[in-house]
Amino acid sequence: MATRLAAVASVAPEERKGDLQAQVAARELAEAYHSYGVAGKAWFLATLASEYGTSGSRVYDAITGWRSATVSGTGPREDRYFKAERALRESLVPGYDRLFALLRQQPGGMKFVVDLRRDVRSLLRAPPEKAGGLVAATRADLAALDKYMHSVLSSWFAVGALDLASITWDTPASTLEKIMDYERVHRMDGWEDLKQRLGPGRRCYAFFHPAMPDEPLIFVEVALLRSMASSIQDVLSEVPTLADEEASSTAIFYSISATQAGLAQIELGNFLIKRVVNALLAESSSPAYFATLSPIPGFSSWLASSHAAGELEAMLPPLGAVALATLDETLEAAPRSLGDALMAHLASPDWHKSPAIADALQATLLPLCARYLTSVRPPRAGEPAASALDPVANFHLRNGARVERINWLGDSSPRGLRQSAGLMVNYRYSLRYIDENNYRYANEGAITVSPAIADILSTVTSSPL
Repeated sequence: MATRLAAVASVAPEERKGDLQAQVAARELAEAYHSYGVAGKAWFLATLASEYGTSGSRVYDAITGWRSATVSGTGPREDRYFKAERALRESLVPGYDRLFALLRQQPGGMKFVVDLRRDVRSLLRAPPEKAGGLVAATRADLAALDKYMHSVLSSWFAVGALDLASITWDTPASTLEKIMDYERVHRMDGWEDLKQRLGPGRRCYAFFHPAMPDEPLIFVEVALLRSMASSIQDVLSEVPTLADEEASSTAIFYSISATQAGLAQIELGNFLIKRVVNALLAESSSPAYFATLSPIPGFSSWLASSHAAGELEAMLPPLGAVALATLDETLEAAPRSLGDALMAHLASPDWHKSPAIADALQATLLPLCARYLTSVRPPRAGEPAASALDPVANFHLRNGARVERINWLGDSSPRGLRQSAGLMVNYRYSLRYIDENNYRYANEGAITVSPAIADILSTVTSSPL
């Protein structure tokens, strides 16, 4: 293995093999890697990262040569300078860059590199006892390898290189199976469920790369409706007809699933939504409005952490505080703080089935959720935070959407109740304002909201976050 690595990834040219031999060695490396267990793969990645990155001594020599070329030497100064500049530039390229270039030319090679980065990221997240005894220096090398692979894959999977495909019931079964397996937001319950999601009034689009034609990289599911959806259970259970589709005016993006862990942090979703909007506009009965029906995955954990920090009580909206106090009196609950009361109700699995409890929590949670989506930012040392704390909110706001509506009990599934107290949110994409919203959010941290959200925010107390 070490000999093969040196043949394709050594920074010393004298150790490298010619192109044909290197191609064979790269293929053998990939085959050997697939046969390794967890420990073997960890060893391979650690070796690749620590021994075949950038050579510090080679960079130092190149810098020395570049400095010398600018002031002395024989021959035309321009020739000396550009030769030294090229040597410096080449010294900064890590050895494993050649391995990736060789693998890219192999059948299945791009998929292998994608999966290799998945394994690098998994190894970086693993606790020391499960990471093959990696030392801190090796972890730093692995982090550098991950960043370099991110750069390489961002180039390989640039949006201009991707194909947008409509997924239909006539799509090959192998691809349809992967769509079912990769769906992460709202799991599918077999083929009938998939068929319904691809039927009248429904669309599914995916990005593919020509080098990975059987692998959907990311896909979005769309519901064509008469108005903006407020409940994911309604969207998933409804069986629309062609007449319903023809009468639709709104396209709801209700599920976006990225399929390749090795492409993490590579922007695909924002380009997918924009391409799908254009595809829908090209249809004869194109929708007039575009919005999402999105989860709020961080809301419940934010409530819990705010309560643990003793901050939740001060953030309760006045009407919500009155509703919680009145509810405790009605239930003859033992004396407790309103924050304790709220968290206790949410801990009950069937709280949403009690009209009295649900009404009190609605008056409390809607303003708190509006505050969470629009005002709570992740802490960043030394600078003000600009992005929203909620990852889904940050994704859509970066794409130019606005916070349109918060939906009470929009997801009453156990998962929805657990992660967001059953709340879901619509982000609206208004084509006229996408660029303006994106600019204001990216440069000023400004979040655009609808009048309905502004009204809810006006009921929130002005206490500090």
